[in-house]
Amino acid sequence: MSDIGTVANGLRDFVASVLYPNGDSNASIAGDRVIVQRGWLTTANLTGACGLQSGTGYVTIVALEGGYKRIGEGLGMPWKGGTAIPATVGISAVGNVVTVTAPSSGVTGIVGIRMMQNGQSHVASYAATSTDTAATIASALAAQITGATVSGTALTIPAGLQVAVASTGHVTASRLTRRQQQTFQVTLWTNSPGKRDSIALALDSGMSGTPWFPDNTGAQCLLRFSGSSDVDTQQSSSIFRRVFRMTVVFDTTQEQQQAQMLFGGMSVTANDGQVLHYGDQPLF
Repeated sequence: MSDIGTVANGLRDFVASVLYPNGDSNASIAGDRVIVQRGWLTTANLTGACGLQSGTGYVTIVALEGGYKRIGEGLGMPWKGGTAIPATVGISAVGNVVTVTAPSSGVTGIVGIRMMQNGQSHVASYAATSTDTAATIASALAAQITGATVSGTALTIPAGLQVAVASTGHVTASRLTRRQQQTFQVTLWTNSPGKRDSIALALDSGMSGTPWFPDNTGAQCLLRFSGSSDVDTQQSSSIFRRVFRMTVVFDTTQEQQQAQMLFGGMSVTANDGQVLHYGDQPLF
C-alpha cells in the first residue's frame, strides 16, 4: 500500500536516478556532486566534509503541509484479481487411495478431496504452509474423513464413495480505497547561482520527461509540475536555492490473498449476453 512516506521515498529515488542516470558511482548529469535526501538540511549538511559550503549540492524532498487533495474514484471499492500464486503441492487418486506430493521447500497451495455418495457430498481440504510435508498434509486430510486411514503420504478413503481430488493456489487481490494528490517541495541547494542554474536545468529536464515513477512498494505514481522559483534570501551565506513544487497523484490500496476455488463452478450471463465461467466445471 502506498502512503506519503513510500511516495516521498520513491520521489527521492526518482530524482537521484535523474541526476545519476549511470548510477551514483559515476558523475551526475550536471557534472557536480549532488546528494538527494528527504527532509531539511542539517548543520552537518551545511558545514561538514560533504557540506554545501564545500561545494556539494543537495536536493531535499519535503511533503508540503496543506498540499493534500482528495481525487474522486469509483464507488464500491471492488476487489480485482492480481498475481496468481500457483500451488506447489499436488494430489492424485487411484480408486479410493489418495496420494499427496510436495516439494522439499517452498510448499504452498490448497488440496482437497471431494467424496460423493447417493447425491450427497463431503469435501476435505487443507491449506498448506511452508513447514508442511506431504505426510503432514495427508494426515490433516485424513483427520477430516470418518474411517480414513493414512500411511505416509497416502490415505485410504472408505469404500463406496466416489472420490475426486484437486489442488489450487492463491491470488493476490487488491482494491482501490482512496486516490489523492500531494504536493512536494523538491529543493535544490547550491553554493553559487551558476551551479544552481546548471543543475536545476538538468533536473527539470529529467523530471519533465518522465511523468511516472514507482514508489517504494512498486506502485506507479503520476508526477506533475506545479511551478518553480529561485530563493536568494541566504545569498550572504553563499546559499542559493531552486524550489520545484511537484504534485504527485497516487492511490491508496489494500491487498488480500484469496484462495482459488477447488470444486464446483457457476456461470453468469452478463447483460450483453456474454457467459462468464467461474471456478471448476461440474466434476460428475
